[in-house]
Amino acid sequence: MTYAEFREQEERDSQAELERLSLLSSAELIARIERGRFGKHNQAFAALAAKKDIRLAGPFLFRQLTGLWSFGQRLGCAYALLRLLPYSGIPAPALADPSHPGHGIYLSDLQAHLEKTLERLEGGR
Repeated sequence: MTYAEFREQEERDSQAELERLSLLSSAELIARIERGRFGKHNQAFAALAAKKDIRLAGPFLFRQLTGLWSFGQRLGCAYALLRLLPYSGIPAPALADPSHPGHGIYLSDLQAHLEKTLERLEGGR
């Protein structure tokens, strides 16, 4: 198998994992993530973001982002959170890397944006 074939197979496997996990509810996906079951390709985060349930997933993903997982897991979580809560100017790798010079500022800005978004949604019930 060539590297290109390997990458193509990985992409197909990742997409299949995302499709399988997308069948689960937001609550089921959160329970999987809490148990450390992210999927071989970390697609549990993308599946959760695709649910677009910011009230449930937004605060959860933000808390998980500061967890002690591997960089790859934090990166998957960061991409999911930014997909769920579009916020320009913050690169996902900076959110996932605590050693990044702007990490603390980005995290604080994102938290404030998330809180404002949730407050706005609560007011619009």
